[in-house]
Amino acid sequence: MKTLVVTDSSACVSPLFADREDLRILPVTVQIAGDETPEGVRDDATVWAAMAEGRHVWARSPSSGDYLVAVEESGADAVLIVTPAAEFAVMAEHARQAAALAGAPVVVVDSRTTASAQGLVVTSTLEAVADGAPITRVVQRAREASERARLLAIMGGVHWLERTGNVPDAILQAVREDAGRPLFEVRDGCVVPVESPIGDPLQALAEAVRQVDDPPDAASAVYFHSGAADDAARLQQLLRLPGDVVEFSLALALHTGPGVVGLAWLHEPEPLDRPLRLAARKYAPGSTARAATPRRSQAGTTTSNRSLSTAFTTARATRSA
Repeated sequence: MKTLVVTDSSACVSPLFADREDLRILPVTVQIAGDETPEGVRDDATVWAAMAEGRHVWARSPSSGDYLVAVEESGADAVLIVTPAAEFAVMAEHARQAAALAGAPVVVVDSRTTASAQGLVVTSTLEAVADGAPITRVVQRAREASERARLLAIMGGVHWLERTGNVPDAILQAVREDAGRPLFEVRDGCVVPVESPIGDPLQALAEAVRQVDDPPDAASAVYFHSGAADDAARLQQLLRLPGDVVEFSLALALHTGPGVVGLAWLHEPEPLDRPLRLAARKYAPGSTARAATPRRSQAGTTTSNRSLSTAFTTARATRSA
């Protein structure tokens, strides 16, 4: 039985998987007004220059037709489509429209995350495909990986959030007061700001990762960055955790700006005694409690331009048309 996995380029899947016959990655292209092309703009310097000039720049997601063509041309017996969280982008909606029209069985799994964490859901799913698992087991693997996916990152600065025009002034002011480089977690369709008393943004990010999972699963760890290779290397040193390093999607960077750096990984289920061991470590003589804690902002409504910058304002962004 031939099974195909379909995703989009915002998943930042490692180039090592690019030539697999059981994987199709649909492009999310970046377009500049007046210079639209099917392949889009791939040079980040060109994009930043266009935005500095005030030109309209946007990301074009795969359409329902793009998904349908990928399914029909593959000749696969069954197809699994893995998308970013529906709160962030329209891909899940477009994929479901294609699934309703396809001749072959198609299952759509919303990864409930984005970027490299979505990519980890894809690569975990490909392991099941390579093992010859039936489509039901492949779908189960994708859903399990979605539940385990974690992503923590910092942005290059608050000024890019200001430029998007999607973030309320009250939220921007709170971010300015907390840190020069906003720290956030993505999980279950939410972008959650994370507070930390640590002044060094990369140290704060490393500590926040340890707060979530100490240590993260090294086998699944992926570092990502947008024009910040040195920061990614330093984060790797701070965490002392091996892992691949990939470029952040330019389409996503439109909303976060350059300078994003972070880590995605698949969280391992906790042993039953882990909370007791963590509590013992936390309150051992001479130890100090970790202070990095997530803070959920007030629920709100996104604009029609769904993006990470928009979702940053909400604990669980509301779908819009």
